[in-house]
Amino acid sequence: MDTTRKRTLNKPKDKADKASTDDNTATSKTAVFFTLFFTSWIFVIVEKCITGNWSILTVPRFPNYINSYIDIKTFVILTGWFGLQCILYMLPVGGESVDGLQIKDSRKRLKYRLNAFFVLTVNIIGFFIALLSGIRVTSVSDKLLQLTTSGVLLILLFSIVLYLRACKSGKTGNSFNNWFNGVELNPRWGLFDLKYVCFRSGIIGWILMNFINIAKAFDKGDRPSVTLLIVAGFQLLYVADYFWFEDGILVSRDIVHEHLGYNLLVQFLMIPFCFAVQTRYLMMTKYELPWYCLLAVSILNLIGYWIYRGSNSEKNNFRKNPDDPQFANYEVIPTSTGKNLLVSGWWGLCRHPNYLGDLIISMTYALPTGFSCFLPYLNPLFLFVMLVGRERTDGDECKYNHSFFKIHILAHDNTPLLLENSINLQVLWKSIRPAARCVVSDTDQILKRLLTYKYKMDKMTEAAKEFNDDESSSSDGCSTVSENSDENKERGNWTRKMDFWLSLVGYAVGLGNIWRFPYLCYKSGGGAFLIPYTIFLFLCGVPLFFLEVSFGQFASLSPITIWRICPLFKGTGIGMAIVSGMCCLYYNVLIAWTLYFLFMSMRTVLPWSTCGNDWNTEHCFVKDKDSSTSFKHNQTVTNFTNSKYSLLQQSSVLINNSSLMNSSSILKHNYTSPSEEFWEKHVLQITDGIDNMGELRWQLFLCLLGSWILVFLCLCKGVKSSGKVVYITATFPYLVLLILLVRGVTLPGAVDGLKWYLIPKWEKLATFQVWGDAAVQIFYSVGMAWGGLITLSSYNKFNNNCYRQAMMVPLMNCGTSVFAGLVIFSIIGFMAHETGVEIDEAIKQGPGLVFVAYPAALAKLPISPLWAVLFFLMLLSVGLDTQSVCV
Repeated sequence: MDTTRKRTLNKPKDKADKASTDDNTATSKTAVFFTLFFTSWIFVIVEKCITGNWSILTVPRFPNYINSYIDIKTFVILTGWFGLQCILYMLPVGGESVDGLQIKDSRKRLKYRLNAFFVLTVNIIGFFIALLSGIRVTSVSDKLLQLTTSGVLLILLFSIVLYLRACKSGKTGNSFNNWFNGVELNPRWGLFDLKYVCFRSGIIGWILMNFINIAKAFDKGDRPSVTLLIVAGFQLLYVADYFWFEDGILVSRDIVHEHLGYNLLVQFLMIPFCFAVQTRYLMMTKYELPWYCLLAVSILNLIGYWIYRGSNSEKNNFRKNPDDPQFANYEVIPTSTGKNLLVSGWWGLCRHPNYLGDLIISMTYALPTGFSCFLPYLNPLFLFVMLVGRERTDGDECKYNHSFFKIHILAHDNTPLLLENSINLQVLWKSIRPAARCVVSDTDQILKRLLTYKYKMDKMTEAAKEFNDDESSSSDGCSTVSENSDENKERGNWTRKMDFWLSLVGYAVGLGNIWRFPYLCYKSGGGAFLIPYTIFLFLCGVPLFFLEVSFGQFASLSPITIWRICPLFKGTGIGMAIVSGMCCLYYNVLIAWTLYFLFMSMRTVLPWSTCGNDWNTEHCFVKDKDSSTSFKHNQTVTNFTNSKYSLLQQSSVLINNSSLMNSSSILKHNYTSPSEEFWEKHVLQITDGIDNMGELRWQLFLCLLGSWILVFLCLCKGVKSSGKVVYITATFPYLVLLILLVRGVTLPGAVDGLKWYLIPKWEKLATFQVWGDAAVQIFYSVGMAWGGLITLSSYNKFNNNCYRQAMMVPLMNCGTSVFAGLVIFSIIGFMAHETGVEIDEAIKQGPGLVFVAYPAALAKLPISPLWAVLFFLMLLSVGLDTQSVCV
């Protein structure tokens, strides 16, 4: 009996030991992998910075001899500089000693000396003194590989010392994991804190590396670009502010929660080599951003800084003195530690707006480098992944410890169960209190007490739901709801009626209004096309629009579940979802193309305006008036403007007596415009067949990722967030269209374009094709039977007056189409006037209009980058509105 029991008890133990061994093996492999990966990746970045080969797709070429990696003098200089940072930290000058937060491994508070701003100032002054003294500080840039190797050796040395220190103190476990992730939170020798010093030293080294890159630009005999100085200024401002409010560092996750090992040492001490990539790139490429783009990036940086500083200051002030009168009206919730958590103000607006500020600021470091290289964007990408992961971790901790709750109850089988839900603590307590045997006088202590009443989990959840329903009703028992509250607690409602109205406008007004309607109007009889278009608008558009909106508002259900009213038509809802899903896939690709064109517009010279680019072929030709005259007898064709590879440089083309050919005919058959080659050869990189897939376009991949991120940000809080976004995205296109129209009608040739657009061709009305196109355009533009109208209206309150909205939105949609046609044809007429071709040769539809013809026309305008940025911002706003509803 005893033997059997012993075997039974030992069996789970053996399994546990085996599982523990497997976990340790997996942890060791992970630690070894990331150790090699981090180290290798840092050397890859440094190699790109040294050679100037910025493409991450090319294999790095490292030197073969050891002297290129290890230099004793460089190692001594780096070690001496780090020792200087340690000494400056210990000096009782430049700041006071304060207590940090209580660390989680013990109950004590560690003291820190807050003199980082003073140390940063000393380093900057020392740099300029060395520079003015004739010391060649730029030699650091020449020995970047040796400096990186020295930094890695220093990190390895610190990691080994920390590991031996942990072993000596008896803290054992997985060896590789202890070495990689560390064992001690804050390894110290007296007041000296190694983690804090390494963290400060890495950030200070980042700024010094930027100054070295600027000095290197002077060494080359050129003045550093304004873009380089602005980016370096952005980073200096961030670091100076970070150190000025140094007490905020003491409550950061790295200092309070992360153990110090190889992983964290790499993140700290490799900052100068990874975060200075942008200034290094600008120094080597001499890239200069247009002034208006620099202004836009500067404004974006200030917005990010405003969010970053405002949220962090409020959080730090609350932690210092939660009883401050400025927090009297702020909302707080109790925590299990006895403290209060701030959930309103800046901190409650986005919950983690400091992360949002960091992300915006990091993007302003990379945007000025342009979009021809991916490497400067690695830092924002890494920061995005790290901060989003950290935000999710913080959110889970808050869910477990603060605003969410955990209550132990005993079921009928006496098994402890853990109920976790998002219902407010007081709501749950009021729901279960009448049935509970124990009474807790202070509801704030409920997390610390064990409810022993045998109450089933489903019954308690039901009681909490009933309590929420009771709270939604008024005190006299009526079911009326206040104007600002939600009728539908599960799905929510629009905050304001204007949110719904603008969302409808944004959904109905899409890319089809801009790139499809003007072409159909021109092809189908000009102004005469408006007759069948208006007829179908009132016969089909307005009634069906009103039907879908009222149907969705009545049911408050999605396009699939709404067909419970008649299960026979359930397939209709599924079909709507499938069509919308297919639309989402290609629509986001269009947004990604728009983003790419928007970024490429931020240049002094638009890349699709000339033929002197890497992607242009020998057939590239910039058309103008002079090159469109007819070629006469024995005339030598030699003046092909801006052609990169002129075939006529080696031989002349003679025109025989019997034939007269004009240049437009030659161009039509032999040559392509730079905008067309930019679209096909550079953006899409179209191959010769489906069997040749081509290479991955990482620029378009990032733009596609960015477009999905934009859609996510618009929808992250449901109608509460999308209802705010449409105030910009639904109104901004009208402002841009108005600006472009005013500019377009003042250009030469605009009148001719408008005549082609508006003059009726009555004979076209006799063709069936025109009436079919008008009907299809109504359904395509207004968006009936796609499920979007049902989705938007399902968030309305039951008594909302949707009749007036259903009348106005289709009319606005059609008016927008006509208005956009005026803008398009005024610019197309100008382009035809400038190039000397007929308007019917210049007009196109679909992507050919917005990505080929229209960019080519914008390139002819004065200050063309400004108009290009406005145009593609308009397309982005229009696309995001429709895409958000489809998703």
